[in-house]
Amino acid sequence: LPGIRVHVMASDDSEPINVVELAIAKKKKGVAPGLPYSQIWCVIDVEIPPHRTLGEAWDKAANVDGLELIMTNPSFEYWFLLHFAKIVTQFQSNTDLQAKLKQFHPKYKKTRIGSNILFPLTKSAIKRSKEVLKEQHNNAEDLSDCNPSTHVHKIVEYLQSAAQ
Repeated sequence: LPGIRVHVMASDDSEPINVVELAIAKKKKGVAPGLPYSQIWCVIDVEIPPHRTLGEAWDKAANVDGLELIMTNPSFEYWFLLHFAKIVTQFQSNTDLQAKLKQFHPKYKKTRIGSNILFPLTKSAIKRSKEVLKEQHNNAEDLSDCNPSTHVHKIVEYLQSAAQ
């Protein structure tokens, strides 16, 4: 994306509260002295069973300007799945979700999915994500009880808009 610098930061601990606290610390520090981040996104999987600190992370993130918590329920693989189909049945485990994804993308491996496969389908994934949120979850913001769902489309649309 021309004109956009994205810093991806991973927390050593994927507990939602730790991800949010890392983001708050990075926000305070900025990219460099006197150079703040324009936007910070925390992408958190709800998981099955849900992370124990999810509610605390949600509340803490809500009180920080310029920080947005993006949930995927149950996991980020649901965003990948939406590139291929609109699936609204609940997943009982992340293994079930990955098995469904493999039906559409047999070569899928955890954390490895080709952007060359997903990129051409991004517009469809955004549309499906919004439809699922509207039709199944009444456009919920807190997705902790919305299996399956995701807000990853918000980041994608933001980046697409900023690149223009």
